[in-house]
Amino acid sequence: MTRMLLLGVVSVFQPVNGYQARRELLSWGVEQWADLKPGSVYSMLTTLSKQRLLVRHDLREGHRTVAVYKMSDAGSAEFMRLVATGLAESETMDRTLFKTALSFSPFLPREEVLRGLRARVGRVVEMRRDLMEKIELNVTAQFMPPHVAHSLVLDVTLMDAELTWLRDFVVMLEAGSLTFAGEPGGWAPPPEDSGWEMAEQSARYREQIAEMLA
Repeated sequence: MTRMLLLGVVSVFQPVNGYQARRELLSWGVEQWADLKPGSVYSMLTTLSKQRLLVRHDLREGHRTVAVYKMSDAGSAEFMRLVATGLAESETMDRTLFKTALSFSPFLPREEVLRGLRARVGRVVEMRRDLMEKIELNVTAQFMPPHVAHSLVLDVTLMDAELTWLRDFVVMLEAGSLTFAGEPGGWAPPPEDSGWEMAEQSARYREQIAEMLA
């Protein structure tokens, strides 16, 4: 999930510097739900650059040099693989990775998103079946404390709610709702969103990189 988040924020705002990436991730509240320490963003960007998933450019900004990052072809492929895997194969009891992948799903083609969602339905149905077998077996065998067994009922209830949501969402996407990779349109943030400032800075970075590489 950490790799997906870092590659994702660069994909959205590239070229982006470390401070911008850290600020954007903080605005998503990642320190609360993703176990991502904001102070480690800079080192992780460096690591991804060494792994050739990001391309680093050192640019002059006033009296200082700033490192900015763009996606490499390998990084883009890895990012889309992580998103597709997060949709189709993430843990069924912990939805954090699945929801993170869902947030980045517009980077994938519609059919790939649908494929992942249908796989998710199958995995949740299978886990629900396993939990129900344990609950029913415990009625006679009493192999777990009753309060633990009852907590499994909560898990089943949450899975039922997710299955309803997933199936409805699949129907929506099959009908053409929302926008995905290669399709016209898409969502744009409101005018006051800080992302516009980052977009303007990214445009300046692109100009500097083009001049440097010319």
